[in-house]
Formats: sequence, C-alpha cells, structure tokens
Amino acid sequence: MKKLLFTLLTLLSLQLQAQCWKEVAIGNFHTVAIQENGSLWSWGRNSEGQAGTGSDLQKYESPVQVGTALDWKKISAGSDFVIAQKNDGTLWGWGNNSFGQLGVSSGIIKTPIQIVPGTDWKEFSCGEFHIIALKNDGTMWAWGSDENDQLGNGSTANSSNTPVHIGTDSTWKTVSAGQNSGLAIKSNGTLWSWGVLLNTYQFEDIPGSNIPLQVEFYTDWKYISCGYYYALAIRENGTLWSWGRNSEGQLGNGTNNGDFLFSRPKQVGTDTWLTAHAGLYSSHAIKSDGSLWAWGTNTEGSFGNDSTSSFYSPTAISQQGVIKIAKGIRNYTGFINNENILKMCGRSASGCLASSITGNVPTPTTVICSTANLQENTYTQLSVYPNPTSGILNLANTNDLNIEKLTVIDVTGKTLLEQRNNTSQLDVQQLPAGMYFLEINTGETKQHIKFIKE
Repeated sequence: MKKLLFTLLTLLSLQLQAQCWKEVAIGNFHTVAIQENGSLWSWGRNSEGQAGTGSDLQKYESPVQVGTALDWKKISAGSDFVIAQKNDGTLWGWGNNSFGQLGVSSGIIKTPIQIVPGTDWKEFSCGEFHIIALKNDGTMWAWGSDENDQLGNGSTANSSNTPVHIGTDSTWKTVSAGQNSGLAIKSNGTLWSWGVLLNTYQFEDIPGSNIPLQVEFYTDWKYISCGYYYALAIRENGTLWSWGRNSEGQLGNGTNNGDFLFSRPKQVGTDTWLTAHAGLYSSHAIKSDGSLWAWGTNTEGSFGNDSTSSFYSPTAISQQGVIKIAKGIRNYTGFINNENILKMCGRSASGCLASSITGNVPTPTTVICSTANLQENTYTQLSVYPNPTSGILNLANTNDLNIEKLTVIDVTGKTLLEQRNNTSQLDVQQLPAGMYFLEINTGETKQHIKFIKE
C-alpha cells in the first residue's frame, strides 16, 4: 500500500510539474514551447541550431531553456528553423537559413536574432522553408524560399531574405503556410490560395500560381490550416472542409484515393467544429462539444489513442480538455489541455517527444515543466538507453554522479528490481513487456525515468 501511495504521489507530482505550457510548435523532429511565465523552451534535433541554445549538441532529450527572456508570445516552426514573437511585437528566428527565412543572406543561426524590422506583426506561419505574415494594418508579407511560388508576390526569384509584399490589399485576416504553399482569409470571408496547393473554382486545371487566387465561392470562411499538400478549413457555420492530397486518408472523406492539386474543397461529415489541424499525413480537429478527433495515417502513433491503426474518417480520441494542437512536417503531435499540460505522441526521434525513446509512441507522454536549475542538475546528466529495451538498460551519467540505488517500479507501485552501488547497467530482460519507472537515488536527489520493456 505504501508503494502504491508513493507511485501515485510521484505521478501526481509529475502532473503538477507539467501544468505550465501555453504554446507549442513542431518542426522537423524538433519541438519548441512557451511556458505560462513567458519563458521559451526547446527539445529534439539541434543539427541546424534549431534548439536556439547556441550549443553544438546534436539533440536534446528534455526541454532546455532558450535564453533567459520571459516575454515570448507566439511561436511557429518550419523545417529546422523557428520563428517566435515577443510581447513587443518583434519577430525573432534561429536555425536553418538556407533560403533566407531568418532575414539574413546565409548561414546557420544558433541563437535568436530579430529577423525583420518592426513591432507591428500580427500573425505569422512557417512553411517548410518560407514564412507568411500579416501586419496589424491588414497587409500580407512573405520571405524565404520561393521555388514553388509560395511567396505569392508574382516574382520569379527563388528566394528572398527580406519580406515581400503580397499584392496591395490591406484586408487580410488570417494566414496559414503549408509545405510549398500559402492560404489566407480576407476580412470579407473569402478564401485564397497560392503556390503548389492551388484549388480554386476559377482555375481547376493549373498546377499553381505565384499570386493569390480565390478558393471556392463561399464568403464565410473563418479558420484554415495548411498541411503537406493539403488543407483544412472551417466556415462560420462550423462545417469542416478539406482538399488536396489524400494518399493516406488525411482529407477525412473515408478514402485514401490520392486526390492531389485539383480537388475542390468538400465537406467532412455533417458535424460542427471549432478548430482543425493539418499535418504530414494525418489531421486532428476539435468538435464544437470540445471532443478530439483524428484521421489519416496512424502507423507511427500520431493520433494519440494508444494505437497504430489508421482511419480515413474522423475517429474519436479519448483525451480530455484538449484546447491546442501542434502538428508539423513529421508524424508526431503535441496536445495542450485546459490545465496547461502538454502531451506528445507519434514518431519519436532525436528527443522530439522530450524523452530518449525512439520509434513509435502511440500513448501520449507528458512533458515535464523543467526549470533552469532542474535542467542543469538532473535532466541533462541522467538518462537511460536503449528505450524501449529488450534486455539491458544502460544509464547515461555524464557528470559521474554517485548512484546509490536503482529501483524498478511498476505502475501499481510494486518494486520489481533493486540494484545498489554505483552502476551503469541494469538487466531487465526478465520483466514482462510494459511501462515501468526507474528510480535513481544519488543520496541527495531522486529522479524517476519512464522506460518501456519490449
């Protein structure tokens, strides 16, 4: 009973430590998030400096703080780069700059720099290698790669490291950048598209456009999300629409027929929706009753329903209170609920799920709210590998801490294994397949690391 109480208290403590997140964005096996106190954190791949720490480390398997500023407001991630906004309206960026998306001519940027002038930026969205942004005056701008006309300004140049004005309108309301495309809504409710993802009622037989063209004839669009060559949109009446690529059932229409480029928006079911999020090959959306749904490919566990079965129509996901969803150019997903808890699932590599686990993770894992002190004294010093493991669990102890005892505890609180003295390995091959906690006792501190036995 004491063991059970201990484990329950441990899990409660971890949950309480997780109630701090307010924004999250996903890139190319790299994740970035903002805590409620305005601090900025990142984890996952760092091969292009996308962690923003200035370090040459190739990856972070737990959250690391980006600088010390406490005034971060919004974030968006592209392929190996990040754009973030501070409370004063300025835009900052770091990571891969191969197409000038960070506002300079070339090179990798390893710490945040102000990428464009001005404090009047209202909204922004990252594609694979480009950015589309709106100013407070309703004008729309873009910069970065233009190899597929995704900057939408009519230019034939391949890229721009400074913002280019898209048209002359000042009535743009919201924007979403896709793989090599752009999608935007005007204040009159009309929907517009450019780049590769061009599906319009006027021009159904052309491969793309370097200027915005109107999509469909409705004038009551209110929400958009542009993914990997497909898009989702919601009208004022709450109906959900999808179009574009459907090779994995990501359109939610019950098929995986591969529709591409020329399909016009079609309604998804008859329900009403609040938000919808397009990713690589899967989609998530929240209905008007607050329930969470997903469709498309789930072979890597990105739905978050403890399964790797795929569905081509909206399927209920039993997570409660989800209010924000992050999807990117890889098949993993982040969820923030109404208690500010962040959970992640899907394809795990380079620490992108804030853990050392690699492979498919269909069960959402909670991202703990690190602090600078915890990050320095525990999480960067102790980890286990391989995870999942089929036999030997190795302990990475970079600062040579004195390990007094290792204890394996199951989810009911029962102690299954115990090993004393300074050690770097633990044989767990006799354990049944499942999830366990490794308690590491250094005499001064205790750390609990979750691991999977295959």
